[in-house]
Amino acid sequence: MKDPPFGMPIHESSNTKDNKAAEVVGRRIKVFWPQEGTWFEGSISRYDQDKGKHRVCYDDGDKEWVVLSAEQYELLPDKAV
Repeated sequence: MKDPPFGMPIHESSNTKDNKAAEVVGRRIKVFWPQEGTWFEGSISRYDQDKGKHRVCYDDGDKEWVVLSAEQYELLPDKAV
């Protein structure tokens, strides 16, 4: 099978996307909240495959379900044990 031409998207199966989405569960994250103009750190606790949303539990106690692709975020490096 030939490689797609440069600039052509490579489509992934939904299983591949779900596996990648589930891989970030347990990771530390920081999400930018534009209304407050600041970043908030937390942990990704779950992934809902049906809704395509991740559960973020912020360090300040707030929790929300987010579509990561719609957010400005950064995964934080894993802490050394």
